Amino acid sequence: MDKLKLFVGIFFASLFLLFFLSPMDPDLGWHLRCGGNFWSSGSFCGENSFSVLLPNYSWPNHAWLYDAVLFPVFNIGGFFGLSFFNAFLILGSFLFLYFSVKDKKIEKTLLILLLSIFGWGVFSLGIRSQLFGVLFFSIEIFLFSKFKENEKIIFLFPLLFLVWANFHGSVIIGILLFGFVLIGKFIDLKKFQLKQIFIFFISILTPLINPFGMKIYTDAWRHFAVVDLGKLIAEWTPPGFFVGIVIVFTGIIIIFLSLKNPLLKNKIYSLLILGVGFSALKARRNLPLYFMILFLVFFELQDKRGFFNRFFERDSVQKILLILASLFFVILLVFYL
Repeated sequence: MDKLKLFVGIFFASLFLLFFLSPMDPDLGWHLRCGGNFWSSGSFCGENSFSVLLPNYSWPNHAWLYDAVLFPVFNIGGFFGLSFFNAFLILGSFLFLYFSVKDKKIEKTLLILLLSIFGWGVFSLGIRSQLFGVLFFSIEIFLFSKFKENEKIIFLFPLLFLVWANFHGSVIIGILLFGFVLIGKFIDLKKFQLKQIFIFFISILTPLINPFGMKIYTDAWRHFAVVDLGKLIAEWTPPGFFVGIVIVFTGIIIIFLSLKNPLLKNKIYSLLILGVGFSALKARRNLPLYFMILFLVFFELQDKRGFFNRFFERDSVQKILLILASLFFVILLVFYL
């Protein structure tokens, strides 16, 4: 068997074990109750009925479909089922990223490892609604890669955003990313296509098909511009100093490469990295998003990967990576047994 394929297989098997985590989300009980209420009474859990604090408080529960999925998973598999579901979601997300790029096995694997390490603060909590946001971001990036080969893929984006909007509020960022990619397409072709404008407009409207309508947009704006959640919720606080340095360092490299790239559409990726980099520096919960966008942009800068190709094609390098991946897998296996 090809050593690289074996390395990648062991790597992803190790990730599945690594993310087979017990649920630590402090809101888990609340989500399970909401899921139970959905199946028993059709409630979307948009009002506070579980505590005496903030009586009659209402909010758009953008994760109502997550609650509806979570409850039967717990009913059937208990906490073991939730751990399995967590590993399945994260592994599925990473596989969509992996298959969004042809070849480049080692580079893809290393960037996914980077995402795993620096996104650990989010991933380590086990199953939670944000993981569906990560999954749908990965699917979106995968669809971008297929869109280059077949323009009919564009018709799948409104459907993606429709489902996404009922699982997690990060759909708004997904739509913005879609718009950014279409602008790059316009720069490449030097003209707007009516079909793309129409699909983007439909993509803005489809998230409104949810139990709370327009509130999904107003709530996203409130989170972004009105309420300083960094003073209220731990995951909205800035990341540590070292992680911040990594974000700044990788951001500077990608911005330099994008500005140096001869293609104008690739130069505007510097703006994308600046935006998501700022959001990651502001709130640690956005770290997975930053490293996923880093993955996307890195492989868009196609002429900057020759060195990696030559380096990782060396037989000695492949053997070392295979040994390291095998050791990592064995350590995880012993830990879980």
